[in-house]
Amino acid sequence: MKVKYLGALLLAATLTFFGCDDNTGTLGIGMLPGSDGISAHTTTFDVTTRSVVADSVFAKTSTGYVGRFTDPQFGYYEASFLTELNCIDDFSFPEKYDFDKKTGILTDDTVAGVRLVVFYSTWFGDSLNACRMSAYELDKKLERNRYTNIKPTDYYDWLNPIKSLLGRRAYTAYDTSVTDEERNETDSNGNKTYYPSVIFTLDKDKFGNDWIDLC
Repeated sequence: MKVKYLGALLLAATLTFFGCDDNTGTLGIGMLPGSDGISAHTTTFDVTTRSVVADSVFAKTSTGYVGRFTDPQFGYYEASFLTELNCIDDFSFPEKYDFDKKTGILTDDTVAGVRLVVFYSTWFGDSLNACRMSAYELDKKLERNRYTNIKPTDYYDWLNPIKSLLGRRAYTAYDTSVTDEERNETDSNGNKTYYPSVIFTLDKDKFGNDWIDLC
């Protein structure tokens, strides 16, 4: 075999073994001086941490959290919120229907029923876990500027909970009694019309008829 053909054969063999490697991760490394090399080292430091309870944080939010859970790192948590319900300015009930003048809307001057509906949008944990929510009537007006270090028990009679208890409801975060059709229903603009909620039935005289008399 001639030498030139032997050289071509060796070149072909070299291309066979190395020509198909498309990894360019080390391309140009051999051109760098040794001083540009990067050495990686690991070390260990002892660190001590502690949790500090925040004294007061301005509670400027429209989101309320409710529930309880246990965190594997930080332990037991329980969340509740205080809120104040008010009528809009110049609110009034419509007039009772006058059959002679044919004016008004209401067919009677008494309230058939009053409900407190607590809507929620998200949850975490087991959505089928049995939960219980309680609602209490506050006996003290909330301050306009509130902080997170306030005690909820300062705003209702916790020594006599039956007196201030508005209602207690059992529920699951995912309501299995709601059909998929109702859960996914939307309005003409494509917005969802269903939101999960917990409903409390209130005293219709105390929270209905008395309000009509005041208005």
